Amino acid sequence: MPQSPQSQSGFLLVDKPADITSHDAVDYLRKITGIKKIGHAGTLDPFATGLLIIAIGRQATKNISQYVKLDKIYEATIILGATTDSLDPETPIKKQLLSKPFSQQDIQVAIKKMTGTIKQKPPVFSAIKINGRRAYQLARADQDIKIKSRSVQIYNFSLKNSKYQNGLQELQTVIHCSSGTYIRSI
Repeated sequence: MPQSPQSQSGFLLVDKPADITSHDAVDYLRKITGIKKIGHAGTLDPFATGLLIIAIGRQATKNISQYVKLDKIYEATIILGATTDSLDPETPIKKQLLSKPFSQQDIQVAIKKMTGTIKQKPPVFSAIKINGRRAYQLARADQDIKIKSRSVQIYNFSLKNSKYQNGLQELQTVIHCSSGTYIRSI
């Protein structure tokens, strides 16, 4: 006798596109499969693309925690000379133009300082819960938010390319880090 969709269980790797949330990906899978017990291990920002580990079914969702704490590897574009309130492309850029580009040596020194165990303060526009509410909800409501720094591990931080244009320096990087690291806070 074939199994019903509700009794099937397993994991699926989903290549999440930009402009949808990790939860949107789960909702879509629930809709097309008819399975209600679906969750994801870790969250990618809406603007980010990449692999989401999706647990489907009761047994898989029970075991999802073993995947949440896995190390991560990110390809990230870091822009020097500009910042935003959210530390990402979802809020307007506040330009702070560089008068000249950083040298490759300066960049490598900074990368070395950010490798190993580092203290990192998660961004106020994040999904971290503060008194039962998401930090990004409080930030959007203009509430004062205090988020404590925490230790994260940066195992490897490599620079693939650097280019300077119009007062901004764009770094193409690959970062291997522990769970809980916010790339946009580096």
